Amino acid sequence: MMLKLLFENGLEDLDASMPFSPLQSPRTEGIQKKKKRSRSVDNLMIMTEGIKEAASVIGSEIAKASQLFSKAIGVEAEVSDKRQKIDSEIRKIPNLTATEVIKVVCRIAQNHELADVFFSMSEEGREQLVLAILHGDI
Repeated sequence: MMLKLLFENGLEDLDASMPFSPLQSPRTEGIQKKKKRSRSVDNLMIMTEGIKEAASVIGSEIAKASQLFSKAIGVEAEVSDKRQKIDSEIRKIPNLTATEVIKVVCRIAQNHELADVFFSMSEEGREQLVLAILHGDI
């Protein structure tokens, strides 16, 4: 309908396929696109900052988790080493059957305090501790 009015007013040379309306100049169209781009860039910058902040927080949490995991692995490796040492120390005690060695190793390995006591004792004290465990005194 607007084109009909323009034709009647002598504006027949306007192309109907123009990307802007006859009431809107190409200059106004460019300004609107710049505003849209500007808002789009602003939004992109805000999103980028948010992503950077989130990545920083996630990275920090991953670092904390890695430290905890490393400590847990270290503790487990230490416990495993102690078990092996308990076994080798108990096997030094004469006249113990394989079953007795297994019982004592399992008992000492399950109780961290008992393991600490075991390793703080002399060889003679260790032997006495093992015999006390086998007799049910400890």
